[in-house]
Amino acid sequence: MTLVTIMTKKRAATERQLENAKQALAAREATLKETGVETKRDTIWRGLNATVRDIDQRLKAIGTIEEREKAMAERRMAPANDSASEE
Repeated sequence: MTLVTIMTKKRAATERQLENAKQALAAREATLKETGVETKRDTIWRGLNATVRDIDQRLKAIGTIEEREKAMAERRMAPANDSASEE
């Protein structure tokens, strides 16, 4: 299994986690709206919001790693392409 495949699977799993966390946050917000409690005062909401932000940061890091791996693969292929054109 290549690194690109691993990163793709990791991205897909992380995106699923983000969607689930956003759904949980939205459900909590709806509950708080019904009871009339301010969201920022609720500790459960704050924890869920922190989870969403954490997963979002992980997705950004995965994107950075994917870009770096893509650039590295292109650099590895460049010498091979140069030597093939010289022959």
